[in-house]
Amino acid sequence: MKKNGSFLIIWIEISDRFDFSFIQRGKMIIYEVNCTVQNQIYLDFKAWLKIHIDEMLQLPGFIKAETFLHSDLHSSTERCIVIQYHLDSEESLEEYFSVFAPQMRSDGIKQFGGYFSITRRVLSSYNI
Repeated sequence: MKKNGSFLIIWIEISDRFDFSFIQRGKMIIYEVNCTVQNQIYLDFKAWLKIHIDEMLQLPGFIKAETFLHSDLHSSTERCIVIQYHLDSEESLEEYFSVFAPQMRSDGIKQFGGYFSITRRVLSSYNI
């Protein structure tokens, strides 16, 4: 856990089944996806990712997305792009995992195979 100003940011790694019981109702949900991409496909991946993010934002409950380059994970062979999707509720994220995630995730794998890796986490605003 990290303290950030007046909020406590809670993060956990995502598995296929996620327990949302710790999240307080009505709190902002951020679904963070970290894409470590080999430089040889970086430009193609970035072009594909823009379309993928637009598609994600059409899904129920997805409000906006912010993208970042993770400077600590930048090297001569790979870069890490971080996408933070803002969602309206944990129910919307649960729906994404159960209904939409398999197809959305398989699109990148079909296109880029083993040239990238993904880690994910969920953050929830938390008033102390």
